[in-house]
Amino acid sequence: MTEQELKQFQEDVAAILKRDYFPESEGYSIHTQLVRKNNNVKKYGITIGVPDSRVAPNFYVDDYAVTHTPEAAAEAIFRNYQAHKNQLFDYEQAKDLITYRVVNRQRNSDIEASCPTIPIAPDLMMIFYLQLDREASCLIKNDFCTMWGLTENIEKTLFTQADINTEKLKPASLKTMSAVLKEMVPESMWDEMELADNLTPPMYVLTTEDKVYGATTILYRNGQLLKECLERIQNDYNNPSITDFYIIPSSTHEVLLVPATDDITKENLQAMCQEVNSTQVDITDQLSDNIFQYNQDDGFQQITFYQQEITR
Repeated sequence: MTEQELKQFQEDVAAILKRDYFPESEGYSIHTQLVRKNNNVKKYGITIGVPDSRVAPNFYVDDYAVTHTPEAAAEAIFRNYQAHKNQLFDYEQAKDLITYRVVNRQRNSDIEASCPTIPIAPDLMMIFYLQLDREASCLIKNDFCTMWGLTENIEKTLFTQADINTEKLKPASLKTMSAVLKEMVPESMWDEMELADNLTPPMYVLTTEDKVYGATTILYRNGQLLKECLERIQNDYNNPSITDFYIIPSSTHEVLLVPATDDITKENLQAMCQEVNSTQVDITDQLSDNIFQYNQDDGFQQITFYQQEITR
C-alpha cells in the first residue's frame, strides 16, 4: 500500500471513529498523526482524546490496512480501547503490566525528551511499555506518569516494577546457534547441521521465548542473567577460565554471545555487525552497530563506538 493510500485509510478510519464510537458531543476528540516509532520509522496513528484526561491513547492503522476495511479497523480499535482503558488510566491496574525494552539511543533521541528513559550504555537506553496483552503494548510517556501520580523517582519506580514483570511476561531463552538452526530445519537434515556445532567463533543466541524484543534480556535482573550465561558457557566448555563474552546486537529481537578468545577481535565483530545491519536487518529491528562485552568482574559495557548515520 502506498503512503497516499495509507494516509487515506487513516483518515477514513478516523472519520468512522469520530462518527460512530467517540463523538465530540461526549467530550472525545480524534486526531490523525504521523508518528515516529523505533529507529525513526514512520507509522500512521490515530489519537483518541479522552474526556477529563491528559492521556490520549494512540492506535496505528498500518497493520489494519492490510487485512481490514476502514469500518472493520475502526471497530477493532474501539474494542481494543474498551478492553484496556482501565489499565491505561489506573496505576494500580497498570503496574503489573509495566515492562522495559532496550533501544538505540541515537535513533530514538526524541523518546528521551517525552518519556522516562534510563541510559544503559552510550549507544543504548531502557524505555518502558505497558504490555497490555500478547499483541498490544503502549509506550509509557511522561503524561502517563503524571496521570498516575508518579512525580518523584519516576525511572526508579518504573524500573523496579518492570524488572519484576518483564522476565515473568517474557521469559528468556539461551541456546547454542546449533540448536537454533536445528529448530529451523526438518529433523532429516540434522546430520547436515553437525558443522554448526563447530562454529568458529562459537555462538549462543539470547532472546525471549517468543523471540520478540528479545535483546531486552541483557537487562534481566539487573545483569544477573548475563552472569548465568557466562556460567553456562564455562560449563559447556568445561573451562572456568573463560571470564568474558562479546555481545553482538543482531537485532532488537535477539543478541549473539561469543566467548572472548585471542583470535577474535572487537573490530572484526563490529564490522560484521555493521554489514549485517545494513544488508540483512530491517531498519525497525536494528539495535546497534556497536559491540558490547560482559566481564565477570566489570559487568556489561559498550566496547566499540561507531557512530551511526541517522536519517530524519
